[in-house]
Amino acid sequence: MSEEAVEAPAENAGSLTSDMPTQEAQVDTLVETTPEINLTEIPEWLHEYKDLGPEILKEPSLKLVDSNEKLLKGYVNAQKAIGANKIVIPGKHATDDEWKEVFSKLGLPENLDSYELNIKEETPDDFLQSYKEIALKNNILPKQAQALYDWYFARGQEDINAYEQNQKDTLAQEHEKLKEEWGKSYDRNIQLAQIAVRSIDDSGFMEYLDQSGLALNTQLIRAFAKLGQSMHEEAQIIDGDSKSPLQSSRDSATQRLAEIYEDPNNPIYHKSHPAHERVRQEVRQLHLRKNM
Repeated sequence: MSEEAVEAPAENAGSLTSDMPTQEAQVDTLVETTPEINLTEIPEWLHEYKDLGPEILKEPSLKLVDSNEKLLKGYVNAQKAIGANKIVIPGKHATDDEWKEVFSKLGLPENLDSYELNIKEETPDDFLQSYKEIALKNNILPKQAQALYDWYFARGQEDINAYEQNQKDTLAQEHEKLKEEWGKSYDRNIQLAQIAVRSIDDSGFMEYLDQSGLALNTQLIRAFAKLGQSMHEEAQIIDGDSKSPLQSSRDSATQRLAEIYEDPNNPIYHKSHPAHERVRQEVRQLHLRKNM
């Protein structure tokens, strides 16, 4: 074989040995170098740890520490906190049971009887029962449940007061219209209405009118005023079959009532007497005349 065939061309860049790096070059390539850090960018007490690199030394939390002593204390406190009773916030796909566990750690009662609320005496039992059931079902803590309860009743009282005031204002307006409608006859018509109510002779009915507020209802006042006027006109008619005709004056009515009440044998005192109902009607008419 000739020498030309044995020699490899010096330009052969694809040779297995010609472009292979030396061992020293390989070591230089594999050794990691630590980036330099500007010491003016970190606290002075960290300068001795400059070899840790900027990733650690530029940690924002280290700016809150100014000495090794504080760093050690912070580390100890952090270790203690790791073992504390922590609450992990569930993710968006958490189940109701997972959320229930979180709120239980926050103080959610285990059952309805464990809800300790400052309840007003007028609270109905069925309302309180339902309120606690809803609160427990929706993970409402006792403090929050109390705040909602207080707001509900305060707002309810405000609504009641507003309603009552509105009713008073409406009644006042209606009575003003009634005064304009009746004019000078207003006082007399009110008296007629009152006499008509009293003639019913039922204390329970009168109590009902007062408690329900109907005693101030202008529609009822108009109706009873008409009834009172009819009774007044009737009272002026002399009953020809009666032994004691109704008189046209208050004085005579008063005198006749005295005669009836002062006589213990009068039929008014004896329900079984045949004339009891007639005398009772007479007394009613006499009272009407007396109060006219």
